This record gives sequence, C-alpha cells and structure tokens, in this order.
Amino acid sequence: MQSVTNSSPSPEAILEWLQKEMGYRNKPHVPSLDSVGKICRGNMIPIWEFLMNRVKSEKTVDSIRRNITVHGEGSDSVDLVKEEILSGVESREGALGEREVAVKDVERLRSVVRRQRKGLRDRMLEVSREEGERKRMLDERDS
Repeated sequence: MQSVTNSSPSPEAILEWLQKEMGYRNKPHVPSLDSVGKICRGNMIPIWEFLMNRVKSEKTVDSIRRNITVHGEGSDSVDLVKEEILSGVESREGALGEREVAVKDVERLRSVVRRQRKGLRDRMLEVSREEGERKRMLDERDS
C-alpha cells in the first residue's frame, strides 16, 4: 500500500499510483507526465491526495481481506486496516453513486437541449413561413 506524506502529490507519484495500484499498464491508456501535471494543480490537489491515500485496487483489497482472515481479528492494526478498507470501499461506492447521478443529469440535460433545439427549429420554420407570406403579400400589392 502506498501512502502520500507530502503536502501535494507530484505527477510522478500519481503516475506511479495509477500504474502500480490501479493497474494502468497499457500504454495507450496511461496519461503522459505533462497531462497528469496539468490536472494535479489547485483545487485538484486535495482530491488526488484523497484518491492516492484511500482508493485501492480490488486486488489490494482482496489481499488485505485475505491477510485479515489468515491473521485473525482483534488486534488494533487489523481494526485500522479494516477501517481503511471500508473507507476505500465506501468512497468507491460513493464515487460510483455520484457517477450514476452525473450520468442521469447528463441524460436529462441532453433531452432538455434536444427539446430546445426542436423548439428553435420549429420557431425558425414559423418565422421563415411568415417572412415568405409577407413577401408574397408585398409582391401581390406591388403587382
């Protein structure tokens, strides 16, 4: 398990965490050091710190659970590890829940935009017809 002790995670540490802990080993999916550096600033620093300290891969969680089973329960360190696992799982579940809410919001907003586009197209057709009618009436008057 990796822990970040400095005040702000470096792009190198984030890349290492992505590769070692989260399994990003496939070249096309691993972001460049520059791109990680761009998203590791300002308001994102506490988020990266939280992720790197709390989010563990399923493999790591399984390994910790097996260790707890093998070594038994009851010691303070085991309780701390359990709490860490549970908080990681809860944060992951929370992130998944937030993602589901965001996906629903995106769908809702897309449908709003579709309706507005349709309304705009309908209004444009109406205005075009009115202009055509006005032009026809003016042409008839002039003849």
